[in-house]
Amino acid sequence: MRLIHMGTGIDLDSLNDTLAQNQGVITLAQARSCGLTDRQIYRRVKSGHWEAFARGVFLSRQHLHTDDSRVRAAVWAHRRSVADRSTAAWWHGMLPTLPQPLTICVPRTTHRSPDLPDKASLLHRSIPAEDLLELRGLAVTGAELTVLGALDVVADPPGFLDRVLQQETVTLEGLAQCLDRNRGMHGNGKGRTLLGTLVAGAESEAERVLVELLRLHQITGWTLQYPLGGRRIDVAWPAERIAVEVNGWAYHRDRDRFEADNAKTAMLAARGWLTLSFTWRQLTEEPEDCIAQIAAALALRR
Repeated sequence: MRLIHMGTGIDLDSLNDTLAQNQGVITLAQARSCGLTDRQIYRRVKSGHWEAFARGVFLSRQHLHTDDSRVRAAVWAHRRSVADRSTAAWWHGMLPTLPQPLTICVPRTTHRSPDLPDKASLLHRSIPAEDLLELRGLAVTGAELTVLGALDVVADPPGFLDRVLQQETVTLEGLAQCLDRNRGMHGNGKGRTLLGTLVAGAESEAERVLVELLRLHQITGWTLQYPLGGRRIDVAWPAERIAVEVNGWAYHRDRDRFEADNAKTAMLAARGWLTLSFTWRQLTEEPEDCIAQIAAALALRR
């Protein structure tokens, strides 16, 4: 049985449920659907029970406001907008903390944005229906487009992509299909590059990057795919007995591959070899550190 406030027509149960579900945020349309008139809404604002956040969006001062309510308020303040990129990634549970600024996608026809207390990064673009969904009452980009968009703004793009692939939040096939649906969309450049590396083979790409770094820094004496003990070392310095192994992405390193790598490292150690291991991310994001480690190892052995 719904509790209707006699004399006002307000559905109090519905109003309280809406405020609770929205972490104290309510839109004009939601308030009207609970039976409030515009005059009753105005009175709540004037009395200090509600605060006008933006046109058509209100905050209840009886609720503790959280990151959840901040995102809802900011998205709802922009007409027909959706949370995207890093904000959507946080909403999906892909990121542990809410990054700043908030990231929101608005229609191309939006000309003026409301003045908000939270800084927001806006992208004006159209999104295919397949890449939109409603999650916990908020319009957000789907998982695949969220990942692709977040790659351009998160601090560690390769690490973020590796993690969501390991957790099976998205698949490589799903990301490729989403990228194809959104050809030419601004903000997917990093995703296109990283997916290209995955499809081409991260190990071979990482090996190519390492060779370029060695040549750039004029480090010599190495051999590619050096055979030893029935196995092959990615890059080896036979005279100094130094091995460098390059790895791609953790998400597709199954148990057999992990154990094979450990067996190779043990075999090399038994023969007096020093093994260094670098990931694709390290070689592309921290190349100078990788070269410094190789140079230090060579100096030690020489």
